[in-house]
Amino acid sequence: MRSATELRRLETVSSVMARTGMYARDGREMETVGRMLLEDLCFVDGRDDHFATVSGMLADRYGEFGVHGPFAAVF
Repeated sequence: MRSATELRRLETVSSVMARTGMYARDGREMETVGRMLLEDLCFVDGRDDHFATVSGMLADRYGEFGVHGPFAAVF
């Protein structure tokens, strides 16, 4: 079971969007932060199975390098 302390990450959503550099240095780290927040939101909504589905869809669509992979390949 998750604790209230773990779910306090949801309070940081606006900060993550406004000051991305404080939470992630690159696309891979930002993807990790985004996945953690999405997982918490799914938990709060009681939709843990949806998070697994979305994670699977992202893996199928973007491969082993995740969402940031195509951007990293360009640069």
